[in-house]
Amino acid sequence: MTILSDIAYPYLAIDDIDNAVRIYQKIIDRKDRFEHVWDNELGEAYLFTKNYEKAIEILENSNVIDYHQGLFLAFAYLKAGGRKKFKEQFDKWISENLEKSFEFGSYNQYIKALFGDEDARFIERRCLGQVL
Repeated sequence: MTILSDIAYPYLAIDDIDNAVRIYQKIIDRKDRFEHVWDNELGEAYLFTKNYEKAIEILENSNVIDYHQGLFLAFAYLKAGGRKKFKEQFDKWISENLEKSFEFGSYNQYIKALFGDEDARFIERRCLGQVL
């Protein structure tokens, strides 16, 4: 079965944010039936539909351990205005597996879809610049 978040990503890759958000909304609409299976996808969906506090709540309390969870939690902190918490979480995500972090090249698409120029520069300058 294809995970809906896997369908949303190609829309992000071609900068079709509206359709990506539409797919993420479908995850939220189905949360009561599948929440125990896809906590991280649900947190990701809340992030992309601009419900940052709910994204943080879901990702912080997720029972599903997934490497990408740390990245999406960091992004949710930043979107909610928590630059310090973002930096701490991003550093933790990087430190879990530096090599894997940079193999996950799609994080650039997520940055582009979620953040304006100022926050994107902050991420690049404060986080990515320190590990490159």
